[in-house]
Amino acid sequence: MDVLEQRLPTSRYALYAVLGVPLAFASLPLYVHVPNLYATVSSLPLATIGFILLAVRSMDMVADPLIGSLSDALQRNRRTIMAIAVPILALGYFALFHPPGLSHRGSAAVWLAASLIVTYAGFSILMINYYAMGVGLAHSAQGHTRVALWREGAMLIGVLAASILPSALIGTFSPKAAYGMLGIILPILLTIAACVTLRLRAGQADSPQSRFLPFGLLQNRRLRWMLFVILVNALPLAITSTLFLFFVGDILGVPNQAGLMLGLYFLSAVIGMPLWSRLSAIIGKINTLLISMFAAICCFIWAALLEPGDAHAFYVICFLSGMTLGADTVLLPSLFAEELVSARAQLGAGFGWWNFLNKAALALAAGITLPLLTAGGYSPGIANNAHALGLLSFAYALLPCACKVAAAAALYFSPLTQRQTIRLAPAGTPGGNT
Repeated sequence: MDVLEQRLPTSRYALYAVLGVPLAFASLPLYVHVPNLYATVSSLPLATIGFILLAVRSMDMVADPLIGSLSDALQRNRRTIMAIAVPILALGYFALFHPPGLSHRGSAAVWLAASLIVTYAGFSILMINYYAMGVGLAHSAQGHTRVALWREGAMLIGVLAASILPSALIGTFSPKAAYGMLGIILPILLTIAACVTLRLRAGQADSPQSRFLPFGLLQNRRLRWMLFVILVNALPLAITSTLFLFFVGDILGVPNQAGLMLGLYFLSAVIGMPLWSRLSAIIGKINTLLISMFAAICCFIWAALLEPGDAHAFYVICFLSGMTLGADTVLLPSLFAEELVSARAQLGAGFGWWNFLNKAALALAAGITLPLLTAGGYSPGIANNAHALGLLSFAYALLPCACKVAAAAALYFSPLTQRQTIRLAPAGTPGGNT
């Protein structure tokens, strides 16, 4: 580890990581619980929910590179931008989980779309600038891994809370009341965490250019490959997250255990993160990622064989596949940050594209799999025939494995495998790369 990196106080990483908890807490219910909420409490059919999610996420993800580049143009006010985004996200989130007029299909559709637009706007502005802010804490290649480890570890804590809390609330209250409480808890956590993280002033990352250049980094071949790998690798998690509650409820027949299964999955990711991080310091980040991708395929393909009563086997799958998630969570953003600094690309625009691709994966997952299941005769929460359940198992287990194979192949054959060792000076320092 770099001498300069050793001198960085742990408190800076801790202060920075705090905001990751509510951000992750906000993100998981958006693509796991929102479809289930509006499918069970409102009169909206799955196909309509899938279309709304696809349409809104499409608009939102297109805006992300623009938001990132605009944030770079105003980068001296990055913390102010983040502070403004906090109440926007809080308001949209509250509205999303407090929908009025659920008995009327039209009003439910309009409310879902409008609240999603506000929520995604606040979330995107905050998340993009949060990641860009973190680049300034790293002064070496290994430093980016350490930043990612703290940030993503905090975010997985938020995901753990978001995966367990809704199930616990639903077990005690009605679904509408439980989700309403979720819409209150997040704004409170978000406000407190933002007050902590936005106090951090040291290590602010400045992009090389303070201009509006949302497509500038696409001119770099290595960054284009990096973005492609990010997209394909995001598809498996997007698909499984979208269909998780349906698989647990209608294939395994244990909907009341969904929270515990999600909790185990993300807890094992937390356990795996430092292990993958240490391995990457020995054999390199790309080699470590390839190993984790192969391990993910080997353990998750098992899920396609599960039947009702196989809940215990699925707990094992959740633990093993969660361990592999730890590698993606730490090493991909660390590798991407290195590539951005090496190419002297705009940081906000870079993470705007990062957000764009992750949301594109979620949009594709919801917009393709939900109508596909509807066309195959599947309906959640009722007695489905063998064909519909087989289609659900295929979409949940085998499609993600195929996407993971494609992601591993893209990474292996990309120019990223021929990267040189990069020594990074503090962000914004001329001549920081050799």
